[in-house]
Amino acid sequence: LGISTGGVAEVFETNEDDECILLKERIGLIKLAIRTGADIVPCYVFGNTKVLSCWAGEGLPGKGRYLLEKISRKLGFALVWVHGRFLLPIPFRKPVLGVMGKPIPTHQIQCEDPTPEQVETIQTIL
Repeated sequence: LGISTGGVAEVFETNEDDECILLKERIGLIKLAIRTGADIVPCYVFGNTKVLSCWAGEGLPGKGRYLLEKISRKLGFALVWVHGRFLLPIPFRKPVLGVMGKPIPTHQIQCEDPTPEQVETIQTIL
């Protein structure tokens, strides 16, 4: 199961030239892993921002982009237009490279209510 931790905030920070990972503020995934004792396997796909184009309000006048981001956060999903070849969600043919790190075990500290220290320990390893 793959989970993207960045959510709406990451969508509005990433573009074709700059890839952005928001991980420090996102501790819900770490808490869930500690609660369930699941391993966390760090993964990243380099070049994924070249496979599909994403319009996230660039060029909107005034505070248009800011308002689009705020509305998206309120709704819980990004109001963006994603497209590839032929302006459809068909990916462009671009090279990508997927990498995986070693699993980070959490079963040794599994508990129902993780402490901030436990979360920080796993986050530091991640």
